[in-house]
Amino acid sequence: MITLIGLSIPDLLAGNLICEAVFNFPGLGLLFYDSLGTADYPVLLAYTLVGAVLVVVGNFAADISLTVADPRIRLV
Repeated sequence: MITLIGLSIPDLLAGNLICEAVFNFPGLGLLFYDSLGTADYPVLLAYTLVGAVLVVVGNFAADISLTVADPRIRLV
């Protein structure tokens, strides 16, 4: 369960994009959506990089949480 929660952190960024595109809220998701139409590559790459960083941070947080929650796991 801890691992699934850690891996769902990047989904918040994707959900942000969908919410802002549907309800036309100004924000990071709408900026990404508009950048797709205008082929603004620096913005697209930055958004992708933020998503990749969230994946790494989510995995790291899940690993640390799992180590704390389960005493059978040792860091060697």
